Amino acid sequence: MTSFTSNPFTWDTSSAKVQSAVTSLSLTNGSTGQTMDTSNFTNPVSLFIPRDDSKMVNFSRFNVRPMGNDEYIQYHSFHATSLNNSVHIQVKPLNKSINLEVFFSFNERPTLQKHEYNWTLPDFSSCVWRNISLTKIANVTEKNGTTISKTVQYLDEERYCDNDPYTAFVSNTRITQLGLYYIGEKKLIFP
Repeated sequence: MTSFTSNPFTWDTSSAKVQSAVTSLSLTNGSTGQTMDTSNFTNPVSLFIPRDDSKMVNFSRFNVRPMGNDEYIQYHSFHATSLNNSVHIQVKPLNKSINLEVFFSFNERPTLQKHEYNWTLPDFSSCVWRNISLTKIANVTEKNGTTISKTVQYLDEERYCDNDPYTAFVSNTRITQLGLYYIGEKKLIFP
């Protein structure tokens, strides 16, 4: 993998749109050192490229509250100023027991009935869970009102995920036009 901090393709007019390092990647066979043909893989390949968190957009806090008919949607928008970009939408509720439905649409606010794409977050489909046993010191109040410290054993879960369950990915194949895109979040109410 080769990475350039400044764009070496300045001869092209689209190079001004690149605001990050430019990376070239070629896969090689570990034993022979030969470059691999990547056109006919039989299994999917995942590549993880680290990114500079200091260049990430800061999180905004907002409330998503059901109103009246429970169909209140909180809206956000962004402008696509170039094509061939993807978007990651991360929604982390403070209350981890809340599920949200996220809607995506071009040029108009999405509704429950009319949207181009939607997700339910969190999405734990890429996660595996493992039970772990933990020991913790807890303050316990006795019947007589005194508080004592006791060692408590409890079972907890650890989660390992290939994808962030609180992130929806919008592929560059869905951002097909320049202009305004809307994202709507709705709190899911289960009967």
